[in-house]
Amino acid sequence: MALGKFTYQFCIMEDVMKEFIGVFVNPKNKDIGGMLTAQTPFQALYHSLMSLYRYHITEKALVDEFETLLSKMHGLNETRNDLIHAIWDVGVTSTSIKRRKMTATFSKGLRVDVETYTVDEINELTDQLIECTERLLMFSYDWQVRHPENFKDFKEFMSLFPKDYKPLMVKKP
Repeated sequence: MALGKFTYQFCIMEDVMKEFIGVFVNPKNKDIGGMLTAQTPFQALYHSLMSLYRYHITEKALVDEFETLLSKMHGLNETRNDLIHAIWDVGVTSTSIKRRKMTATFSKGLRVDVETYTVDEINELTDQLIECTERLLMFSYDWQVRHPENFKDFKEFMSLFPKDYKPLMVKKP
């Protein structure tokens, strides 16, 4: 169950990345962003989103903070790949599972990596995905607050956020 929640939350995070790219590419028609990001792997989304953010945002502190967030997301992607592209076995306890990954390379030959994860550890990773996703939404929200002229449904968009939310970007461009 924990692994399923982790996988689901990762998909949500990727969808938010795609939405944010769509907002940057054409805020008046997010379908264009959807077409550009459909079936795009995480690595390409990661590079595109960082490039677009740097293009649109000139405040160094915000760019640095966004880069830190995306780096954390990149690390979670690596963890996701390790978790998903593996064989799972019963763990030593009722709340643990073993991840077994086999690789074979020209230089090293066959290698089998085995790691044990507890349900709590996978749930912690899921919580990290949720935090990153929420933070990414806030960056998207803040950019959109600065450019309300770009959004036909801006009032509806704003209604999704808490009334007491304080934007990251305090200065107008």
